[in-house]
Amino acid sequence: NNFFSGEGILVGKPKSEAAQVVGCLLDKGEAVTEGAWTFLNDLKVDMSACCLKGNSESCIAKLQPAYQLLVDSTGAELQTQKQNLARLFTIVTKYARDLAREHKVKLTAWGK
Repeated sequence: NNFFSGEGILVGKPKSEAAQVVGCLLDKGEAVTEGAWTFLNDLKVDMSACCLKGNSESCIAKLQPAYQLLVDSTGAELQTQKQNLARLFTIVTKYARDLAREHKVKLTAWGK
């Protein structure tokens, strides 16, 4: 798994597991903007890793639609993959920002 806890995305070091999850999710959002259709399986594993800390049940429930978009993208035409990844980006980053607000996690300009 690739759990990235937010260096450069969060202000300072993450002070809670929720902050680490926020950093991880925003990192995966960034990955989506970098041609994720070329590494869909890696993104499945990496995005799942974000739910290993904090409230795992809630994280899994919130990200299930995004994960399903990755599953649906496997073997799909490139245009469909790109559309699914755009939707995934919205789901993942919204959840990360909601979690950041709820736990008062401060984001750098890059994380916003």
